[in-house]
Amino acid sequence: MAWTAPRTWTPNEVVTAAIMNTHVKDNLIDLDSRLGAQIHAWGHYSFSGGTPTEDGAYNMDTPTDNGTGETTCNFTANTADPDYAAAPSSDNSNQKHVYCRNFNAGSVQVRTEDATGTLVDLSFTIVVVT
Repeated sequence: MAWTAPRTWTPNEVVTAAIMNTHVKDNLIDLDSRLGAQIHAWGHYSFSGGTPTEDGAYNMDTPTDNGTGETTCNFTANTADPDYAAAPSSDNSNQKHVYCRNFNAGSVQVRTEDATGTLVDLSFTIVVVT
């Protein structure tokens, strides 16, 4: 779908499926096609009992649980080389933090720690690779 200039909505306007498809859905599809070329992979993982489960992903395979606080995110298609950026995020409760290491063409490892540096499993982790 091609990009459509954003609509100026008016008060009391009846919003139809055609309007929403043209000005919202189609534009989101267009943005996704543009960003997809720049984002190599992303994954959203939840953890239950320490086991990672994929909740959504693009170019990410099943994660590998390496033990408490360590998960390897495996790409379905390798990067051109291991010189890429990976931005992790998580439920930053109780001053916990998350970071990436061990950058490989086919995977990246995500570690989650508490404020003392002890490895812990968080409720979810999101990783974006460019």
